[in-house]
Amino acid sequence: MISLSKHDSIILDASCIINFYASGYFESIIRSLNHKCKIAMYVYKQEALTIYDSKIKAKESIQLDPFIENKLIEIVSPDEDELEAMLYFVNLNLDDGEAYTIAIGKNRNWYIATDDKAAKNKLASLNYSKIIDTPMIIKDWFKTSKIKQDDLSKCLQNIEQNGKFKPSKNHELENWWKENREL
Repeated sequence: MISLSKHDSIILDASCIINFYASGYFESIIRSLNHKCKIAMYVYKQEALTIYDSKIKAKESIQLDPFIENKLIEIVSPDEDELEAMLYFVNLNLDDGEAYTIAIGKNRNWYIATDDKAAKNKLASLNYSKIIDTPMIIKDWFKTSKIKQDDLSKCLQNIEQNGKFKPSKNHELENWWKENREL
């Protein structure tokens, strides 16, 4: 289980936003975190824009505005120091969205939710340990929100089909994901 104090914040990278939205359970997942989630302005405006809807076989727009209006999500902009840090991370070959997310999250000592392997590796090399990802959050959501097994399976299948994500073979929750996806 993810153990955050009531004072911790979470900044979501585009990968997690896309996966949660693709799941069909976005609001429930965000509410289960019990913290106001943050999204970098750049990610909101430039990256977390669409998912693939396998039912209609077309892209679907991600609509975050209702969640922002209901104060479940807060859009944040980088300060001057964070802009400098963002450029540093871009120079390390992270894409702009990950660079903004990491620069803001690390500077503000927030949890950083990302599925990007390069971003996770860079954070680990900087001894930054407040890293969470889609499988960790979904497993925590399932445990803390009393979600039915059928809904968990549907959620995982939707993330794979519509978010185009599944954990890598060496991810600690890859077996949990596979076992629960098929039930």
